[in-house]
Amino acid sequence: MTKEIFGMLIMEHDVKSGDNDFAFMAHDDALALAQENTREFKTDLLRSGDLIKVFNTVSKGEIYWSGTIDMEYDRNQTPYGENLEFSQQMIHDQWVHGAQADMEPEAWSAMFHANLAAKLEKQDGTVIYGSLHPFCETGTEGILWSVSEFSKAGYKGSHRLNDGDNLTVYSKVLDGNVAFEGRLDFEDKPQTFYSPFIFKRTALHEGTGTWAERSYANCPAVLMPQ
Repeated sequence: MTKEIFGMLIMEHDVKSGDNDFAFMAHDDALALAQENTREFKTDLLRSGDLIKVFNTVSKGEIYWSGTIDMEYDRNQTPYGENLEFSQQMIHDQWVHGAQADMEPEAWSAMFHANLAAKLEKQDGTVIYGSLHPFCETGTEGILWSVSEFSKAGYKGSHRLNDGDNLTVYSKVLDGNVAFEGRLDFEDKPQTFYSPFIFKRTALHEGTGTWAERSYANCPAVLMPQ
């Protein structure tokens, strides 16, 4: 019987070459990443011939944390260099904007760096399925805790957490709406997509662009190696 491995799609980045490749991370490894507060990712490159089922929602899963967002901004205040008049929260050597009040800041941050799957229920009734994302770019002046939607790419798929939102975080996704199901087929032919990003392989089973979006969004999946 073929072994089923529950996990998520990952885009593996080679720092030296700048190339990207399609990979997979088991939920157990992602959970260890969250619990051990480490940044050491353990991934495996996806291979042609393997069967995979990819989800873009969660209908069944093992819950890691669930609650109503209630940010506090006092813990872990750190001065800016030698300027003691100004300070900001810092977790894992990164500036942040708030942390969940009823959770240790380091544990809260680790969930997001592990990109665990989540269900976000906004106060207006909107339900969003995606992966936890420590969003940060020039101008944010620190991390904004967000959910990166599985079915939308870029800024349109990024949703910041606000007080009063309900968040459910999963340590393992077992079922959901199937976005793709089939046998993987890669060609060892580099392809440029979303220039200047270069992918080491071309995805023949479902367009390189679409597969890249699913990988960047860390869509949950069930991998069946052949």
